[in-house]
Amino acid sequence: MKLFGTPGSPFSRKVRVFLEEKRIPCEYIVERGSAPGSRVPQYNPLAKVPTLMLDDGRGLYDSPVIV
Repeated sequence: MKLFGTPGSPFSRKVRVFLEEKRIPCEYIVERGSAPGSRVPQYNPLAKVPTLMLDDGRGLYDSPVIV
């Protein structure tokens, strides 16, 4: 899994802490959804972080949904 987020986002931080506490392996990628060439819009139609890309290619977004 890959988590797209930014260091300043409290919602990305919430998901990162949850994944760490549950010991769920996940690659953290610092990327804004609004940046040119960003991969976030492929998995989140709102182009916002946090966005979690699952191993099967599906995307989850919105921190309560991810957690």
